Amino acid sequence: MKTWKKKLILVIAVLLFIAPFIDWEQANGMPSDEDGTWNGYDISTIFDAEFYLGRYGDLSHMDEQQALRHFINHGMSEGRQGHENFNVHAYRERYPDLQNAFGEDLPSFYLHFLSHGKDEGRNGRLEE
Repeated sequence: MKTWKKKLILVIAVLLFIAPFIDWEQANGMPSDEDGTWNGYDISTIFDAEFYLGRYGDLSHMDEQQALRHFINHGMSEGRQGHENFNVHAYRERYPDLQNAFGEDLPSFYLHFLSHGKDEGRNGRLEE
């Protein structure tokens, strides 16, 4: 067997061995159960579990923490609305400067609102 194949097999074996010991939630920028943050920002202005679970029937089997994980790992990229006072599509359409900066990268719009937009007084509501 070629040397590079042996090395690749060794790397895969090591990864398979250590995978159960990695804190994947922390590695993926997941909020902790205690502080409700994402990438260091309080997400309460873009995510409310009760609203999210009530809005999307396909998530009705989830508890609040599972809903939060879904929102961060899938919902943001899908453009789902996580809070009654923030709609990423409305936010994106309202601000051409952000469209130019982020294009179709919807999670970046959520992060911008948390890191700058709300402090700048930008509007994330569906209606003005």
